[in-house]
Amino acid sequence: MLTSRENFTLMMRREGPRYLPFDLPVTPPIVDLIEQKTGMRDMVKAFDTDFVGCGARFRAIRGDGALLTRFGSQLPENVEIDELGLANVPPPIGSTGKAYHLREMLHPLSAIEEVKQLEQLPWPDLDNPAAGEGLAERIAEIRKAGKVAISSMECTVFELAWYLRGMDNLFGDLLEGNGIADWLLDWFTERSVRRADRGGLRRGCDRPGR
Repeated sequence: MLTSRENFTLMMRREGPRYLPFDLPVTPPIVDLIEQKTGMRDMVKAFDTDFVGCGARFRAIRGDGALLTRFGSQLPENVEIDELGLANVPPPIGSTGKAYHLREMLHPLSAIEEVKQLEQLPWPDLDNPAAGEGLAERIAEIRKAGKVAISSMECTVFELAWYLRGMDNLFGDLLEGNGIADWLLDWFTERSVRRADRGGLRRGCDRPGR
């Protein structure tokens, strides 16, 4: 019997896979429901899916709410800031029903007025080898299990830029030619290149022909 990875390789080489490989990305409330039905929160184990996500952890802006508001953006006390500097506010308890994972998105770089302000923020070193620590070992484990190791690359450049800046502001930057949008898009493009290369391909994430 073919493993998931062997079948995936046949598909990518156009050599006749035995079945269409599938994945099952789900939201936290659905994970809760699946756990009630199967006793598992791992979709790969619960449904024997083919893909297992992994990847290097390249952060974006380092810092807390106080740092992100230094140039005038307003963030409430209950703001949640993730490792990319993205800011969200949880909804009032019970206001979204079972969809408790929904958040109101804020844009912590909305008050930036000049490129030099962006440059003063603590952007991480994209050459830091710590971003890929343990990844090669993780990929080896996935392959040993016969699964396909993938490093997701969605929402990497345009999305992250407008999440931080605000979409209206980002398009306004492009129209005005003030350099802010260009700086953000260039930085996230470079981050994506490093993440794909050093954080996945060089460490063995699966791709056509391998």
